[in-house]
Amino acid sequence: MLPPGHIAGGFLAGKIASQFIPGFNEPQYLGLAAFFGFFPDLDFFLAFLKLKKFISSENINHRKFVTHAPLVYLLIFVIWYLLFPEQQLLAVAFLLGTWSHFIIDSFSADGVQWLYPFSKKSYGFSFDRKIEVHEQNFSRHWLQFIKDYTKVLSFKVEIILILAAIITLILNP
Repeated sequence: MLPPGHIAGGFLAGKIASQFIPGFNEPQYLGLAAFFGFFPDLDFFLAFLKLKKFISSENINHRKFVTHAPLVYLLIFVIWYLLFPEQQLLAVAFLLGTWSHFIIDSFSADGVQWLYPFSKKSYGFSFDRKIEVHEQNFSRHWLQFIKDYTKVLSFKVEIILILAAIITLILNP
C-alpha cells in the first residue's frame, strides 16, 4: 500500500481507539497515529540507499528490514509507555499507527514477519499478485508500478480507506 492508504489506516485506527481511550480524540494524537501509520515505510529510503537508485527492486525487500518488525515496535511501545507515563497517549498513537501499518501490510503479496526476530517467516492473506517492475529508468519504473498497482485489489482497498478517513474527518472531526 502507498503512503496515503497507510496514513488513512493510522488515522482510522486512532478514531476507533478514541471511542475507548479518553482524551485520544484530539488532533495531535490522531495526527500522530496517522503519521505512525506511514512511519515503517520510511525504511524504503534505506532500500533506495542500498540500490543507489530511487526505484524498487526484487533484490531488496524493505519489509525484511528490522524496521518492519511488529515486535520491535511493541517493545518500543512498552518501554515508552512504562518509562514516560506523562506521554502514554503518544505511545498509544505510536502503537496504533505502526500496527495499523502491519495489519494492512498483512494483506499485501509479501505479508509481514510478525514473529521477527524469532522467525523470518512472513504471514499474510493476499489476493494480489506481486508487482515486479524491471524498468531501470526512474520515470518509466514508477509509471509502470502505478499502472500495475491500480489493477490489484490493494489499490481498491486503499481508495476505500482514504475515502473512509476523509468522510470520518468531515463528519466526526
